[in-house]
Parts: sequence; structure tokens; C-alpha cells
Amino acid sequence: MSADAKRGGKRKANDKEAEHRLKRRKLEESHGAGGEAVQSTVNSANRLKARRQPLLRMRRHRLYPVRRQRRRTPLSGVQHNRPTIVMLESRALPTDHDVHRQNDIDLRAEKQKMRFKKNQSHLKTCRVCLRDDHSIKYINMPCGHMTTCQTCQPYMILCAECYTEIEHTVFCPVTEYDGDFCFLDWYMSREY
Repeated sequence: MSADAKRGGKRKANDKEAEHRLKRRKLEESHGAGGEAVQSTVNSANRLKARRQPLLRMRRHRLYPVRRQRRRTPLSGVQHNRPTIVMLESRALPTDHDVHRQNDIDLRAEKQKMRFKKNQSHLKTCRVCLRDDHSIKYINMPCGHMTTCQTCQPYMILCAECYTEIEHTVFCPVTEYDGDFCFLDWYMSREY
């Protein structure tokens, strides 16, 4: 490289520095006493830029092997079902937030199981004699409540839950009907 070419490169760098100094001086003059504020803004912008550059380089580094591998595949138009090792390496590791979220989901599932068991025990208790060993097997019509066991059912005139008059009863084991849906609609839709 000749001496003139070296001087030309230095001259360009000096021109850029002079241009930068001129812009800064104009900013300071336009803001008057707020020159310190301009300087602090410039410094904070430079610090932010310095923080972002390594992150951008790291992102490019993680994504580059995946892109390069996609170009090398013999059938570029075909989607592969099996993830490659490179793709798996670029995935993020679980954080504490993910672990807490999973614990919350597990806790909710446990609470739901407990509620379900509580509801099941409620369905198995007769509302008249309050005995657990007498399983409820009859549904009052037209209200659709399961309230009484086989022993108490013949003596009932009103529903023990809503006090409507019982027109007739339907035999139904607890395993078929858990009380979560409208029995009357289900019963009327059945074919004999």
C-alpha cells in the first residue's frame, strides 16, 4: 500500500471526527446551558449501543448454523419432522418463571382432583338419612336431582334439594350420572 493511500484513509477518519465535533458544537450552542444534558444523552445512547451489539452477535451466532444447515438439505422444499441437533441446541433453557408456572399448573390440577373427590362423596350421600353406605340410585323427575337412597326413596313426596313435587323417579347408578349436566335433557333424548 502506498503512502498516499494510507494518508487518504487517515484523512477520511479525521474528516469524520471533525464532522462529529462540529455536530456536537452545534447541538451545544442550540441548547445553550443544556450542553451537559446533550452529553449525558449521547453517553447513554453509546452505552445502550455497546450493550446491544454483543446480544445481536450472539443471536446471529445461534441462528447461523440452523440457516446454513437448511441450505445444505437435499430436498429444500420438504419439511422434516425430526428436529436436528443444531435446532435443539439453539432452544432456550427453562427459567425459574417456567418452573413456577409448571408448579402452579400442578397445584391447580391437585385442587381440581380434590374438588372432584368432594363432589363424588357428596353424590354418594343420601340427603334424607345422611348415610354414606347407602348409595344414591334414584333421580327425581322433573327436577333431575339425585338426592335419596333406595331405602328413603319410596317415602319421598318432595325433592330434598329444591322441594318440587316428585312425579316419578328413574333408577340410575352413580357411575352413569355425576350431576354435572342436565339429566332431564339427557333422559329425554335417550331412545328405548
